[in-house]
Amino acid sequence: QVAGDMRADRPGMRVEGGRLLRVGEGSVLAAQLTLAEVSWLDEAEDAPLLAEHADLAALLSALAEHPLVAGLSMGGVVAGQQALANQLAYLLPFSIEQKLQLLQLDAPLQRLELIQHLLDRMQGEMTA
Repeated sequence: QVAGDMRADRPGMRVEGGRLLRVGEGSVLAAQLTLAEVSWLDEAEDAPLLAEHADLAALLSALAEHPLVAGLSMGGVVAGQQALANQLAYLLPFSIEQKLQLLQLDAPLQRLELIQHLLDRMQGEMTA
């Protein structure tokens, strides 16, 4: 789903996650438009958050209070692992390579573990 407003003072668009898919064979057309085959993945129920996710949920809640994040209307409270992983992956300043690594993981629990690992590494770099 693409949400956006193409006003001159706020150019661009924001892509919001929805149903998961795998990208197959594709090609790049004029103006860098990419056309590809996709196959939809089965939708699984979102697993509830565990006690070990409390710090990540608190981080999302704190991020949601930032004016730029509040303007996205994402909310800062989630009940499931997938929702938490998706919103943090979108909002945190990870590199494109790190975000792609997160997207390649099918299990939300694995995504949350990788997010925690990336945050721990960022913290270590800042204190070094």
